[in-house]
Amino acid sequence: MNGFADLSKKTLQLKEAFEAGDLIKLRLLSNDCIEKAALKQSKELVQLSLIAYSLSKILSKEHIICNINWPEARKRILEDIDFALTALEKNDLKAFNNSLNDISGHITGIDKQLGNFVIDLMEKARLKQASRVYAFGLSLKAAVELTGTQEQELLKYIGGTRLADERIEKKGINDRLKDLKKILK
Repeated sequence: MNGFADLSKKTLQLKEAFEAGDLIKLRLLSNDCIEKAALKQSKELVQLSLIAYSLSKILSKEHIICNINWPEARKRILEDIDFALTALEKNDLKAFNNSLNDISGHITGIDKQLGNFVIDLMEKARLKQASRVYAFGLSLKAAVELTGTQEQELLKYIGGTRLADERIEKKGINDRLKDLKKILK
């Protein structure tokens, strides 16, 4: 499966899960995308992961989805997902990235207008997914570069988790190859 086909599949899954309001599918998609992004060093998959994570968080907030402005915001996000899918059909990666940026902008706008927290939802998603990438074995620098988060913020976030306390399991090459094959499926 080429890169565009994989992006198309993941973007379609994003649309279907968001339309259905399926928080679990959005979260699973986010995790799947970030794992593949770590493996392939794909900023597009990172962005899809951040969007899926953020949309799952938004859909879990009753004060947002019950707000009078939500239907219009939801409609704009779905339109931009459709634009992203169309861009991929045309093999236009630039237009695809622009659509993802538009979706991220809508999420940030919704969060600022209707959210209750100081930390930006997209930034929280970046930190969470950067810590996942780091936990997969990428260096701190690689996790920061791939996700676009700040190193100091990531260090603080990781320090607040149990990632640093976990016993490191050493795997042989055969186990690593099995893990890699599972991710690539």
